[in-house]
Amino acid sequence: MDAYLPGGVYTSENIIDALGAVGIEKTEDDLDDLGRRIFDEKYRFKIREGFDLSRVRIPHRFFETVSTLGKIDPRTVEDMLQLYRKKRGWL
Repeated sequence: MDAYLPGGVYTSENIIDALGAVGIEKTEDDLDDLGRRIFDEKYRFKIREGFDLSRVRIPHRFFETVSTLGKIDPRTVEDMLQLYRKKRGWL
């Protein structure tokens, strides 16, 4: 997965090579697992500190702005957030 940072500078291969240069041997799967663990731990921290994704509200102005596909329906965004929570296992 080469989505670590925009621009393609930090590809999996570059990260693995750089870590290897300082004696840290990792595979692409190791990097993916680490990324998932970090993401999940950050979310657990947010929950512990009171964050609740189900209470997040998108500002009304967001739905007034016309995108290349037209205005965005608030229900579509709510459905997307619901799907995201489900896929992450946060329901």
